[in-house]
Amino acid sequence: INHYIRKLNTISSYTCEINHYIRKLNTISSYTCGINHYIRKLNTISMYTCGIMQYIRKLNVNSSYTCEINHYIRKLNTISSYTCGINHYIRKLNTISMYTCGINHYIRKLNTISSYTCEINHYIRKLNTISSYTCGIKTDIHKVTCIHPKSGFTN
Repeated sequence: INHYIRKLNTISSYTCEINHYIRKLNTISSYTCGINHYIRKLNTISMYTCGIMQYIRKLNVNSSYTCEINHYIRKLNTISSYTCGINHYIRKLNTISMYTCGINHYIRKLNTISSYTCEINHYIRKLNTISSYTCGIKTDIHKVTCIHPKSGFTN
C-alpha cells in the first residue's frame, strides 16, 4: 500500500503509513489512527465483516433518509465545513489531476481482493450519474450487492 500511495503522490521517498496519509487527506493534524480504525469509526461496527455496501444498506433502512451524499460524508467525517462533495473528496484522496485508474482499482489494491466486484467506484459512479441527485444514498443501494466474508480494509 505504501508503494501505491507513493505512486499516487509521486513522491519517491513517501514511506509513511496509511494513517499519516489519511491525516494529510483530511487536513486533521491530530488524526493519528490507522485506516482500520478510520473505517470502524465510519461504520460504527466493531466486527466489520460484511462490506461497506451492507453497512450503507443498514444506514438507509429508514425510507425517510433524504440526505444528500455530501451530507452523508460530512456526518461520517464529522467535518462540519465539508461541503465539496464526494467527487472533490475522491480527487483529494488521490491528489492526481488526471486520475485514470479509478477508485475501484484503488480499493482493489487496498484490499488485495481480486474478486471484489461490487467496487465502490461502480456505486459512486451510479450515484453521480444523476446530476439532480437529492434523494440520498438509498436510491441505488439495492442495485448493488457486495457481501464479502472478509472486511478487506486491513493494513
